[in-house]
Amino acid sequence: MRALEHPNLVKLNQVYETESFIYLAKEYNPSQTLQSLLSSPDFSFGDFELQTEKILSHILQALAYISSQGLIHRHVIPNNILISDEGDAKLVDFGLIPCNDIPESSEYHPLPPGYIAPEIFRYDKKTFGAAYTPRCDIFSVGCIFFEM
Repeated sequence: MRALEHPNLVKLNQVYETESFIYLAKEYNPSQTLQSLLSSPDFSFGDFELQTEKILSHILQALAYISSQGLIHRHVIPNNILISDEGDAKLVDFGLIPCNDIPESSEYHPLPPGYIAPEIFRYDKKTFGAAYTPRCDIFSVGCIFFEM
């Protein structure tokens, strides 16, 4: 995560380990999550369509970068998208895995069921590696777009 450099990803600055815990020191980001923004009774983007386009564009740019690095985010949900006062979006809480290092078990899904691509539920040891791809992150973005 420390090697990833993109304006729409929260930067990991340092990792500290003790005997009991691992601490991740990330960049300070005084933003709110997209989930809290959407569920706020005072929610108003002003020009909602332009803000939605901007947020989705930022998320997709971050995912394109992650994919170009050979990784899959695996945890794209509204709670893991920070929105600044200017309307800029950043992805956080990576469940990053290399595209070629897919888990052999389908029992752990880091996403709520409504954000998981259907092919993940059709688990088969022969095809699981092909099922979990960067396209699964895009499916999650589509769910977020629908929710917005």
